[in-house]
Amino acid sequence: MARRIYTLGALLGLLLVLGLAFSGTVVMAQQFTGTNWSGVYYSDVNFTTAVINRIDGVINFNFGTGSPGNGIPADNFSIRWTGTQDFPQAGTYRFFLQRDDDAQLQIDGATVIPFQGGLGSTNYTVDVNLTAGQHQIIVSYKEFNSGAFINFYWQPITVGTAGPTFTPTRTSLPPIPAGALTATVIRASVLNIRDAPSLGGGRLGRIFRGETYAIVGRDENARWFLLQLGGYQGWAWGYYLFINGNEFNAPVRSPFGTL
Repeated sequence: MARRIYTLGALLGLLLVLGLAFSGTVVMAQQFTGTNWSGVYYSDVNFTTAVINRIDGVINFNFGTGSPGNGIPADNFSIRWTGTQDFPQAGTYRFFLQRDDDAQLQIDGATVIPFQGGLGSTNYTVDVNLTAGQHQIIVSYKEFNSGAFINFYWQPITVGTAGPTFTPTRTSLPPIPAGALTATVIRASVLNIRDAPSLGGGRLGRIFRGETYAIVGRDENARWFLLQLGGYQGWAWGYYLFINGNEFNAPVRSPFGTL
């Protein structure tokens, strides 16, 4: 009997130790979805013909192959959600946008995830520095055909350090060779430069509205452009740029290398 009690006690002690060990290592990042989203549902993909206006608690819908509401077709519709959301602490927040087919994310008037123009299911993330307080968020969604879903949320990455959104330091612009194909930032106050032609590429730096740089390459679809910056090269999303000539004249460059 004593041996049974001893064995049971040892087993309970081991389970307690293991439980404490695992409880100290399993940490789940908190997710935030916002609330009171003002949703406008359109019967076209251009946000033209509004059919439904309603308040949605979260932006997390799987419409499948059906319609999102009366008067809305099962395909070729769009939805725009607008909400003023509270961020109690300053810091870096990671925003997640999962959708089928296409969507755009804007924060305080700046487009941080643009429309991609593609079909099918894709997931995008972007890190944004925000001050403490309220910020306006707009999620614009387009469904073209087949299945339809969208899910939007965010997580704090680092909080507690104050800092305004998008405040990089300006540097002198590099010289541009005569006759070079150039790109000028026109659709963003500040534009991220990345080490690969995708939103998942690492951020190398930032450039500003009105600045012009020489184009030294492009991706195969002429959607991303490799720019010559001060001492290095990096990729910029063409949606935000004005190209002073035929963008397809730029040479196709490998997406895996920058100088």
